[in-house]
Amino acid sequence: MTSLLDVDAVVRRAIDLAVELVSPPQGSLQRAHYDLIEGGQVRVQHKAEFAFDSFALAEHPYLPSVVATMSPVHGTLSPERAGPDVSRQLRKAKVVCGAWVPVVVRGRLDGVLAMTSQAHDISAKTSSNSCRR
Repeated sequence: MTSLLDVDAVVRRAIDLAVELVSPPQGSLQRAHYDLIEGGQVRVQHKAEFAFDSFALAEHPYLPSVVATMSPVHGTLSPERAGPDVSRQLRKAKVVCGAWVPVVVRGRLDGVLAMTSQAHDISAKTSSNSCRR
């Protein structure tokens, strides 16, 4: 029970669960991380295979919408739709789709749980949109 009071531990566990939820049963594990939004910057927390610690919010093709609406979003990731730093990271990680879920605590955005995949459509059960290339 005391681990529930450790915010870092709760976030790490949420990321671990997100990876398991979006990974195909017979395939490699996908990626997830937690993004803290501070003004116009995104600070990546508890990352796995993520090359940088922060980037401009405006560079991401979906995060500005998640932050503005506090609603989850999923979609295809294309380096052409991202700013230069995020575009380089997308190419390097070879991810093609993702989902971003806002974490709202007491009516305020705490952060965004981000999940990405290199091929697997992580939204297949909830949407007709495909992230496969």
